[in-house]
Amino acid sequence: MSEIENLVALKSTKAQLEVGLIYLKRRHAELERQLALVQGQRGHPRLHPDALLQLQRTVQDHAIQIERRKREIQELEERIQALQSQSERGDLQRLSAEHAEVTRQIGELRERILTVLRELAGPLRQYEELAERKGYLARAIAERTGRDQAYTNYIESALFRQSEYDDDVRYTLETLRRQRIVA
Repeated sequence: MSEIENLVALKSTKAQLEVGLIYLKRRHAELERQLALVQGQRGHPRLHPDALLQLQRTVQDHAIQIERRKREIQELEERIQALQSQSERGDLQRLSAEHAEVTRQIGELRERILTVLRELAGPLRQYEELAERKGYLARAIAERTGRDQAYTNYIESALFRQSEYDDDVRYTLETLRRQRIVA
């Protein structure tokens, strides 16, 4: 039986005992009223002495059953609490283990991402140098020919074209923009 099934069974048993306890208490109160009535009839008891003794024993037996039932309910409550506590500790251990695993995976991915970004730094530097060189050459040609090539140069030197700016590129750039450097 699983922990959850065991816990449900214990709670069900406890509920049944509590219902039984309510019945026992009601019956005990009724028997005590009967006994008080009989004992209140001094001199003219309507009950045979053996019947009176039997009623007293029944009242006492119910009182004993009530105390026994209270102890059973308390023991069940303690077992339920112990199982719940054990389950919570198990959940905490599972959550802690999962947390540690996710932390490890994040660390690995960070290293992969940093490696890719560091590898990207060289081509980006080279790109910027070439874009600057192209801009210089376009200005030099414009000075000699008188034709303004600034817009053409701007388009030809752009790192991203609209047709290449797909969801993955957009996601990557936006994610990098949102990231903050921490200590």
